[in-house]
Amino acid sequence: MFTTWFIVFLHTTPPKKPMGDTIYTALHGSFNLLATYTLVSIFLSLFWLAALRAYVRYLAYSIIVAVPTILYSFSMYPVISSYQGPGHGTGVQDYLMRWGSLIPCALATLWIVAVIRGRLAMQKAISILEFATRILAANPALVLVGFATLAVLIGFTWTWLSMFTRVFLGGHTVNRSAPIKFVIDAST
Repeated sequence: MFTTWFIVFLHTTPPKKPMGDTIYTALHGSFNLLATYTLVSIFLSLFWLAALRAYVRYLAYSIIVAVPTILYSFSMYPVISSYQGPGHGTGVQDYLMRWGSLIPCALATLWIVAVIRGRLAMQKAISILEFATRILAANPALVLVGFATLAVLIGFTWTWLSMFTRVFLGGHTVNRSAPIKFVIDAST
């Protein structure tokens, strides 16, 4: 992979001016957004780890309650909005929205049934999570191994993305029509 990247790196140069609507421009333009998402996800994982250490049982119960609540709201929104359109619920899209809203409603109902049937297993799972957080609190090296693994994954993702982006520079521009088009070479 690094050899291929090095060959592509030697044969391409980043453009000085924007190339228009190309894959390279889209990937390169999304680096700032991806960096923001990376940082936000790291901070959220730190917050989740701290919250999980202190409030395992409460978080588990809130997830048990939040999932069907969210799914039922996802099923109610299409039904309500299908009657507010220009056809007031008579169009094909309105009809499909109402029938499609049954899917999250059924999933929420199945979630509730599964929680009721598996309530004893749920208590055991919460106990296992509490035990795991006690192990993490007693051995902080495990947390460091987890974050080292996360750092390796993030580093590999950004390295791969920077290498993969350069592949889309192997091409040429075509001036046959009014908008200039960038065509990727087949040898790329």
